[in-house]
Amino acid sequence: MHEPRRSMTLTAVLGTVLLAAACAHRIGSQVPVTPYEQAMSTNAVIAAVNNSVGAGLVALNELGVAPFKDVERTRSLLDYTYRIAAADKQLTTILALGADKAQPRGAEIKQYTDAIAAAAQELVNTGVLGVKNPRTQRNVDTEVQTIAILVGDLYSTLVAAGIAH
Repeated sequence: MHEPRRSMTLTAVLGTVLLAAACAHRIGSQVPVTPYEQAMSTNAVIAAVNNSVGAGLVALNELGVAPFKDVERTRSLLDYTYRIAAADKQLTTILALGADKAQPRGAEIKQYTDAIAAAAQELVNTGVLGVKNPRTQRNVDTEVQTIAILVGDLYSTLVAAGIAH
């Protein structure tokens, strides 16, 4: 995909994902979602955005875009998305137990949300993305930073719901 089209696509997808997370509601019902349901929705968005980042890194490698021509460099970048996915999988397992069973595991929830936020922030801070095109760099950074923002929102929602502490 050409650079401007990919940039616009990433921006549109990211905007849609954020809107969906912020406006979670039950279809066909006037009953508002619970904080727990909102947290589950946000958690799903985190996984989707992380998947998008990983797929984008692989696509840049396959296209031979510098600095992603180097397979080892791409693998090192994908390690961050793997760390996010691994922590999110553990978090999802806990949340899938339901609010009552997840509540006693608040310390683990904090551990996993911290791990997700740290991996996302490290990916941006290390500068290893090294994208030369400023627009592409901003788009990739924005996607990765979105993960950190969403995981903060997720944890705050769980604290407000009394599930995490």
